Amino acid sequence: MRPLRQSEASEYIQYWMEQNAAHRQSKRFDLLEPRTREDFGYLMRCFAARRSLPQEDIAEHLKVNRSIISHYFNGQNLPNQDQLQSLLAWDAMGLSDAEKEEMRSAWITVHPELTAVRSANDILHGYMKARTMPRTDAEFGDWLSLFAERAGLTQGEVGTALHIGRMMINHYFSGNRPISGERLDALLTAVKASPAERAWMQEAHSAIGASTVDAREAALMVHAYLDEHSDPVAALEDKVDPLDNAKFGYLMRCFAARRGLSREEIGAAMGVEPTAISNYFSGKIPPDKSLTSYLDVVNADDKETAWMNRAAALLRERQLRAMPDRSDDDDRER
Repeated sequence: MRPLRQSEASEYIQYWMEQNAAHRQSKRFDLLEPRTREDFGYLMRCFAARRSLPQEDIAEHLKVNRSIISHYFNGQNLPNQDQLQSLLAWDAMGLSDAEKEEMRSAWITVHPELTAVRSANDILHGYMKARTMPRTDAEFGDWLSLFAERAGLTQGEVGTALHIGRMMINHYFSGNRPISGERLDALLTAVKASPAERAWMQEAHSAIGASTVDAREAALMVHAYLDEHSDPVAALEDKVDPLDNAKFGYLMRCFAARRGLSREEIGAAMGVEPTAISNYFSGKIPPDKSLTSYLDVVNADDKETAWMNRAAALLRERQLRAMPDRSDDDDRER
């Protein structure tokens, strides 16, 4: 294996980055390099040569024999995921964030046993390159499950890493419950998300936390629905867009979005957990006595407050009427 000159290595890395950027821009993902373990090994050699790092230093950093590094460089073997992460984060290698991203994607591409991982990675990075963000808790949960799939972790293993039960992870992945910022950080660490992926998911999390509805769209929605159904009774009887718990939850979400308030901010103002607000938004829990406090926090006007309170009362009445009558059962038991 001939030694690489520092200038030669630097020129190849620059060429590789420019070519891959052009292929991504033109959506020619099939042309991205490297596509073989040998090519990946050559890239590792280039990054080492660019900083004049001998194999012995790399071997010492990874705590392996020098011959293992030689095998990596000639493509005979691949570093495992932890070794790759360690190399990319090593200051002595001097990789930029963009170079780290390309090397992570390249490692997944050339790994012979990572078909599912490649698929998950392609989906995630396809969304990121297209600037497509998850807009609902369900979509956000799908992304979280893709990260876990790419990392080869089951829901139980993710739960163990976060010190919570598997069922809670299932709720996060299915979008049934929103994940807190603190737990999101821990989960992204567990699935070895890159800095760019972490920033992307945190941005999406903040956007969903504020609302999945645009503020202007939310204001128009509230006014249009209440103007069209001046009487909540008419809303319940509407054949096209009837009022039910889910619709009422969506209206509550719109009130929050109109003011740019997140679930965390509303929950803190009301003295309840953000999950309680999420349950209102999803329609899973019908509105209760806390509705008045909620409407005060989101600055609903008098007309809107009266309409929402009347609608909530009607929904509760309908729910009670729909409950089975237990009096006959009680008589039979007596």
